[in-house]
Amino acid sequence: MLLDIIRILNEYKMELVNVNTNYIKENGNVYGLLHFGIMIKKREDFEKLANNLSSMRDVIEVIKK
Repeated sequence: MLLDIIRILNEYKMELVNVNTNYIKENGNVYGLLHFGIMIKKREDFEKLANNLSSMRDVIEVIKK
């Protein structure tokens, strides 16, 4: 999955600033969380990236902060 995300970032020429991972347990289920810091110059680029990431099978949510 990480390789697919890197491929998308390279396709749109976006700079990966940092990556943080952790996991949480909820009702006996373990969820892995990946937090990416990405340098994006244009708002349209974020929309393209969010759409691509959201279409991936294992991505649950894309949040803009």
